[in-house]
Amino acid sequence: MAKYKNDYGVIGDLEGCLYEMAWNLVGIEKFMMDMATEEEYVEVLLDKIL
Repeated sequence: MAKYKNDYGVIGDLEGCLYEMAWNLVGIEKFMMDMATEEEYVEVLLDKIL
């Protein structure tokens, strides 16, 4: 950005849903199992990502 900020517009884009970001951090199988068993950290994680 420092090199091009005066000549170009710089745009960041992050595509993905809330759950996709969570399972990328935890692992999809673990995340799905933890959601099913209502592990306490899942709600905290989703709140932080949101």
